[in-house]
Amino acid sequence: MDQKRLLTGCRVSVPVFWESSTTQSFVEIPISHPRIRSIELQQLHRNGSSGCIVELHLRSDQLEIYAEPTLRLDESWFRSDPPFAHFDLALLQQTNFAEIRCDVARGTIQAGAVFNDSMGNKIEVQVSLQTTRPVEPLFTPAPLQRDPKTLRFLLTNEFRLLPTHATSVAITVNGSSIQPSPFLVPLPRLAPYLQARSGTEMLLVGLNPAHCQRRLSTAGPGRTTLDRCTSVNVDAEGLQSLRSTNDHGWFQASFQPSLPSPDALEEGATCRGGMTVTSPIGQVATSKWSMLRARDEVAFQLNDVDQDWNPGFRPTFLALRHLRRYRRRKHHWHYHALLNRQKDGAWASTGSWSIDVAG
Repeated sequence: MDQKRLLTGCRVSVPVFWESSTTQSFVEIPISHPRIRSIELQQLHRNGSSGCIVELHLRSDQLEIYAEPTLRLDESWFRSDPPFAHFDLALLQQTNFAEIRCDVARGTIQAGAVFNDSMGNKIEVQVSLQTTRPVEPLFTPAPLQRDPKTLRFLLTNEFRLLPTHATSVAITVNGSSIQPSPFLVPLPRLAPYLQARSGTEMLLVGLNPAHCQRRLSTAGPGRTTLDRCTSVNVDAEGLQSLRSTNDHGWFQASFQPSLPSPDALEEGATCRGGMTVTSPIGQVATSKWSMLRARDEVAFQLNDVDQDWNPGFRPTFLALRHLRRYRRRKHHWHYHALLNRQKDGAWASTGSWSIDVAG
């Protein structure tokens, strides 16, 4: 590649991108109920409006979402927002709640909802917590899934397993009290936590959500801001890094060596390297990348993607870490995209994720 030419003005096509979530905070309470596995309240910010939703995680593995009308949510939002992309949607309903709030801050939770679900059941949820116990930032890997749409990255500065003794949880369905599920480690001894959890002060993004003919952004040498939350850095060889940031944290995907622009690849040429994703708490993911040029098409892949989290030395979180890694030990993520040149010389991408499950 002519490095001098690149440094003096060549623009690089960027085949990787971050997709930000609308979720600002959440509280999820697993419960003992024949139809509902857990109830989750979320605070969202979308198109300049803030509001709340309630998610019913059903035992059928489907999701019912009840949303404040001011958010103007539709199925396209559900399919593109990183935390929902892998769920099966049973219902998305605009709802006039009798009560709804999801206020989560450092050491404080005040969340509640009163509404009727699609079956006519009156559901009431109230959760409160006040504590001075500090927590450390956490990264949690993408959940297990069969048909992945994006690789989720979640950094929370205020993530809590809700303590049994300090949390007030009241849930009723048609007036009957429903018990939250306890956290048992090891059985049958009751740990001092519920399975319920909360999070706020977060950065929640997806890496390369599934897409068709997405026109690639371009960037010149040095650091370029692509949008309010994303920036890239281009060096003499190509794309060096892609960074997503907000007020609470950042993720940076770095490439070794840098990803060349599709225009810089010769016919039949193959380039390979590695990708690492870092955050304020250190490295959270690794992968291998490859690019193969064939005429006006380039095959781009991310293989052997591995995510991990660092929960510090708290025994319960260490147990969660080992449990998460054990459950994911046979699941291998791969991303495949085909880049093609448009009539105006720009490049577009069609790509998707897959998971291989080892026997």
